[in-house]
Amino acid sequence: MKDAKWERLKTSKANADSGKEGLRIELHGGFKEENKKKQKQKAIVEFICDKTRTGLENLPKPEDQYEDVKEKRDGENQPEGEDKTPSLEFQSYATEDDIGVLRLNWRTQFACENSKAEQDAEKGEHWGIFTWFIIVYDVVPSQLALTN
Repeated sequence: MKDAKWERLKTSKANADSGKEGLRIELHGGFKEENKKKQKQKAIVEFICDKTRTGLENLPKPEDQYEDVKEKRDGENQPEGEDKTPSLEFQSYATEDDIGVLRLNWRTQFACENSKAEQDAEKGEHWGIFTWFIIVYDVVPSQLALTN
């Protein structure tokens, strides 16, 4: 893809983006041939902050490609009240200014602005295995020497 453009939704000038947290990326490239005429293509993906999702929830499984996915999902046992919408949602495909535009929304916790800081904080709350090796190697022998 070429000419990729990205924008924070919080700082977007569009009224529809007010109150949204996440990122919009616009990818240009490729073409679709229709009636021996090439039509340029682009994709616009909005990564929307949803702290309860990894981004992989309720996606179609590869074996579903020839079945009605909605019917299969309705038959699955899911807890009451659980959001059954997929994290990756198709919004539209339309021709705008002689360019085919695919629009997708992807809800994920990784689009949240403080996601990296929260993950780093969680990692810092416990000691790693390397720290325990230092303690055992350094502290335990000195304690044994004091008791002898």
